[in-house]
Amino acid sequence: MDEHLKADLTELAVRILKELDYLPDAIQEFQETGVPYYSEEPHGILWELKEDMAQMVKNIEEVRGDLCYAVIKGAYRDECGDVNRKTTYLFVTKDDLARAEENAGTNHPLDDILDRYTGEYAPLGYRAWALVDSGDIVETGTVCIKGRNGGLTRTV
Repeated sequence: MDEHLKADLTELAVRILKELDYLPDAIQEFQETGVPYYSEEPHGILWELKEDMAQMVKNIEEVRGDLCYAVIKGAYRDECGDVNRKTTYLFVTKDDLARAEENAGTNHPLDDILDRYTGEYAPLGYRAWALVDSGDIVETGTVCIKGRNGGLTRTV
């Protein structure tokens, strides 16, 4: 990845992490090293990446050309009641940069990247782009997240 692009994506990712009340020390380390932490469900506690996670983060950057800024690991109950362990890799793209530039003068410049998401009864957090690895299947889409204890948790 081009160094200028990486710097711009890192700056955008830092803005997102600040919006989510991420631990300031972890943000600073991400800025300096480019290596995200992972949050463990259900409390959002931050840990250094495990080797397999670090490899996936590297693949996201090299293969997709995107920048992973955070990882969430947890167990989630599906519609059938089964519990599945999933690792969620949050990332920003070149398209996100363009949307952030378009919204730069507005009150909510991150709205098109980090959508405020409201459920039926209460705000659920923010919807963000993610790559979800459940061991058997890797899929890309959006997940709903929020800050918790300086880290992140998925809400949907």
